[in-house]
Amino acid sequence: WEEAHRGMSQRELEQERREMVELTTLVIALLRITLGNVNIPATTALQALDSVGREKALSRGANVVMPIVTPSHFRKQYQLYEGKPCLEDTAPQCASCLDRRVTWAGKSVALFDWGDPPSYAPRFPPPPLPHNATLT
Repeated sequence: WEEAHRGMSQRELEQERREMVELTTLVIALLRITLGNVNIPATTALQALDSVGREKALSRGANVVMPIVTPSHFRKQYQLYEGKPCLEDTAPQCASCLDRRVTWAGKSVALFDWGDPPSYAPRFPPPPLPHNATLT
């Protein structure tokens, strides 16, 4: 992020981050309106751009958050982008933090529920098996 935006002032960088979050959450809202009951993630990348980016995504139509369960000592090796949050948190700390964030966004966590949207199965039945296929 910083390298791609080298030469920009701190004020310009902050404006760029705000615009990216706004555009992303606008797309999330449009996806929710047009696609209805599908899974849309509120990602940690949004939280890296805005401290309440995931909450904004949840309040604008996202309905999935993914806890960080990678052991803490490995996380720094798996950073996909700069500023990834929660690198030092333990899995229980991450779960507690996510619960607070989801609640703050006016939603509730559905632990141990299957993640497919209710409309998934009826709309997309499994493809037929070839005549010589067997299930193992």
